[in-house]
Amino acid sequence: MRGCLVGNFASEITNATPALKKRVAELLDEATRRIAVVVSQAQEAGEIDSEIPTMDLSQVHLEFILWRDFRSKTDRTERPMKLLERFALEPFLLKKR
Repeated sequence: MRGCLVGNFASEITNATPALKKRVAELLDEATRRIAVVVSQAQEAGEIDSEIPTMDLSQVHLEFILWRDFRSKTDRTERPMKLLERFALEPFLLKKR
C-alpha cells in the first residue's frame, strides 16, 4: 500500500527545511480546499450537516485520510478504513428520513 505521496513526504520533513515544509503545507491546504468543494456541495444538498464549517470539516477529513493511509501501511488490514468510515464519515452524514 503506497498511500498519499504528499502525506508521506510531510511526515518526513524536519524544521531544517523551512521552504520545503512551507510548500508541503501549501499542498495540503490545496487538498483541503478541493475536499471543501465536495463537502460544500453535500452540505447544500442536505447530505452533510451544514452547521459545521466547511473548511474545518474538510481539514478533519484530510487528516483522517492521511492517518488511514499511514495505519493501513502498518496494519495491513481494512480496520483503518472501517474506522475512517465510522468516525470521520458517518457522524456527519444526515440520515435520510
